[in-house]
Parts: sequence; C-alpha cells; structure tokens
Amino acid sequence: MLDDARAPLALGEDWIFFASHEAGYLELGDAVATGSSLMPQKKNPDGLELVRGKSGRVFGALHGLLVTLKGLPLAYDKDLQEDKEALFGAVDSTRACLSMCALVVKNAHFRAERCRAEASRGYLDATDLADLLVKAGVPFRKAHERVGAACAARSSSASSSARCRPASRASSCPSSRESTSRASSPSMPCCRGATRSAARRRAA
Repeated sequence: MLDDARAPLALGEDWIFFASHEAGYLELGDAVATGSSLMPQKKNPDGLELVRGKSGRVFGALHGLLVTLKGLPLAYDKDLQEDKEALFGAVDSTRACLSMCALVVKNAHFRAERCRAEASRGYLDATDLADLLVKAGVPFRKAHERVGAACAARSSSASSSARCRPASRASSCPSSRESTSRASSPSMPCCRGATRSAARRRAA
C-alpha cells in the first residue's frame, strides 16, 4: 500500500510542475483543472493538488500505526484496535488518489514540440558519449574528463549550432587509434562526424 500511495504523490508533484507556465510540458483538461477566481489566464491543477495533499494523510496514517506498534509485546493487545481507523482510511484515500490519477492522465495533453525542444538541451546524451569512449578502450575517468571538457567548451561558445567545435570534437570523440568496433553509433551531434571520419581512415 505504501508504494501505491507513493506513486500518486510522485505523479502529482511532477505533473504539477510539468503543467506550470515555467515548464509548459503538458496541458490539463478542464475535467481535472479549474480556472482562477482572479487571473483569467490561469488554470489550476486541482486534481493533482488534491492527490498530493491526500498522500500526506496516507503517510501520516502509516507513521501513526508504526508508533502504536513500536511499544507492543509479542502478543495481541487492545492497542491494536487503533489500526482499523488508520488502515481503512488509508486504503480509501489511496483508491481515491489512484482513480483521480487515472482521470488526470486521460485528460492530459503533452506539448510534444516543447518537450522535444527541452530534451535537446543540457547534453542528455553526454553519458552515452562517455560510454562510447569506454567501449573504445578509454578508462572511464578519462572519458568523463573528455566529455565534461567538451560540454564546458560547447556551453561557453557563443555559437548557436548544436555541433561542437572541431577542437572539442577531436578531444572528446574516439580517435582513429581507439577501437570503436564494439561501439554503436553515437547520438551526440559532436561525435557523428568524427566517428565517420575515423571509420573512413581505417577503411582506407
């Protein structure tokens, strides 16, 4: 039951942020959101906020029951009569939260273009490039250093291009001396050209 209560809490917290103006990753339908009494443009994620609040009651019931059980001997005592109120209330709240989460998911629309644009930022595939270097025989410490330097160089560049500068590409990507036969094609834009060039040199 604890896992069931944690899932709506995490979903509520994440999706409230996803639906915020700052993130803008998704839009909640009118069935699970209400307008603001003051701001006409605002849409409040009421369903998710209620789920987040109810999750606190479920965790509170658990903690209360654990305190009750803490001082009991190895036998049945009248203290255990207190478990019914906590258990039944928590189960009812959890079921209500899960039903609300299902309704929210059904009435949510992700803004695909916005998500795609944000996913292209922050060098999310830098770890993949480090793994590529490790597969090419570079020690992970060195691979981590090389990729980190390439990301730092790209961040400090005034260029809006998604590709790394040639110097950063040469320092971070597998060279012709480093075997890449076991590595798959990298997804980082800064490495694609370097890997193809190395492959052509080996073929020649």
